[in-house]
Amino acid sequence: MGIQNEVKDFFDMISQHPDQIDKLNLFVRLKNGTIFNYKMDRRKEDKILLAEQIRKQKFEEKQRKIEERKQKILEKNNPQKDQN
Repeated sequence: MGIQNEVKDFFDMISQHPDQIDKLNLFVRLKNGTIFNYKMDRRKEDKILLAEQIRKQKFEEKQRKIEERKQKILEKNNPQKDQN
């Protein structure tokens, strides 16, 4: 089997099962000196996404608390006229 067929089969396998790939390192050097380098690590990506979600949740919680404080201050400074 030639290298072209091996590479084609390899990429077919990757494209059929992308959800099962945990880590992928691809390095290709052509005869003219051109280099292609691709690295993918699903665990690192998942950790980054989780950290981003946690950061976003903390930010939203902080914003919600600020809005609640603003609302309480406004209610305190502007009592309802309907309380008669």
